Amino acid sequence: KTKMAPNQSFKLVGQHETMEQAALAASALDMYCECELPNEFLYTFAGNITVNAQGKKGNISVDEQHLLLRGCKVKNIAWCLGSVIYSGKETKIMMNSKKQKGRKISHLERDVGKLTCLIFAIQMVLCLIAAIASAIFETSEENLRKKYLNLTDANGNARNALLVLLIRFFNFILLFSNFIPISLIVSMSFAKLAQIFFFYADNDMIYQGIHCMPRTSDLNEELGQVEYVFSDKTG
Repeated sequence: KTKMAPNQSFKLVGQHETMEQAALAASALDMYCECELPNEFLYTFAGNITVNAQGKKGNISVDEQHLLLRGCKVKNIAWCLGSVIYSGKETKIMMNSKKQKGRKISHLERDVGKLTCLIFAIQMVLCLIAAIASAIFETSEENLRKKYLNLTDANGNARNALLVLLIRFFNFILLFSNFIPISLIVSMSFAKLAQIFFFYADNDMIYQGIHCMPRTSDLNEELGQVEYVFSDKTG
């Protein structure tokens, strides 16, 4: 985009051949800038430059057309003068890039994740119930008298109920580990990989000899749910 300085700034600084002369003339002016607080909006800016000098007084209004964002390059001119308004973490670019968006996932993958968490919670509840029942069984007086069950320690005393509960809880976690379908998630990944091959090999998706190049395999199942495509004149 074209960025142009306000015309009043040229009148205050004057015409100079070199950047050093223009910088000396600008530094001789008593000026300050009042503008909006740092924000993340790249296409809006409002401020006012107040200049006080001998015989040269005035206010200069500045907006987004007079603002050069961090990282931009100035072309078609030999040199220019400017003033730093925001710096460091307060620049618009830095504040706009703070929010890091997570990886895009499909509805199917999101539902699988929710169901996996639900199954894991149910598994923990069942393990706790089974561990409590096992601890009650192993520490009851009636079962301790049954020597063939081998529920006592080397001295013939009953084991600590809390310790038995903890051990049996992790034992049942191992026994119920098949509740979470790890193989299902792996199978879904292989199925998406196969879908990418079909995208690439589809003759109807070849344009000027270039095959379709899928960049991700996470959104394949979303394509069948597309009903409307909104595009501007360049699309």
